[in-house]
Amino acid sequence: MAQPRIRASHIAVFLTTIVLAGAATCSPVDWTNAFVNNTTALGSGTTPLGGPTDTLNRDSITVAVHNNTPYFVSAFFGAFDPLNELLAPTYGQFRSSSDTPDQILGPFETSERVTFICHRTVSLGDTTLIEAIRDRDPFAPVDELAEGMTFSTRLLDDPDTETFTVNNIPNQRVEIGVDYECDALVFYELSLDEAEPSGIRIDVSVVLP
Repeated sequence: MAQPRIRASHIAVFLTTIVLAGAATCSPVDWTNAFVNNTTALGSGTTPLGGPTDTLNRDSITVAVHNNTPYFVSAFFGAFDPLNELLAPTYGQFRSSSDTPDQILGPFETSERVTFICHRTVSLGDTTLIEAIRDRDPFAPVDELAEGMTFSTRLLDDPDTETFTVNNIPNQRVEIGVDYECDALVFYELSLDEAEPSGIRIDVSVVLP
């Protein structure tokens, strides 16, 4: 069972910040979801949330991945606040390498559950997570950072392995207040699907606290 490496390093974001962020993108913005995502409380305790780097008063979020494919999977995954540039993401990594056997997510395996502090976004290796790690975590393994999920027929250090990578596909990234809430379990399932352009389908189940 994969035991991904974990690196750990609130925010009510004002609606004006959301508007400015939306105006800077060319894609349509779901203003209702954006508002809910950026104003949902990150802690349920009696102590109010502190500044943008305060993590003591946040609740948690738990993530697990079931690999329902015949491939090994290599990917970063974790949680972060897209609009909070002062707080580094909390993340883990699946590595298909014989050097790190406890981080391997093999064919038809389910990872162990990994608990992070609660953030506004949970991601399985999409571009925004990798950029946030690269930009905000000075201790990030820069040489290993790669966007997306790499699927391989064998471990990556096997010279006979064949690989392909998928990224920015549906359900790779989910949002608090829209898809989950703090203290929930976010469970990803990866499957082969010829109907998907990438050949991979991601299903997300959320178990509420």
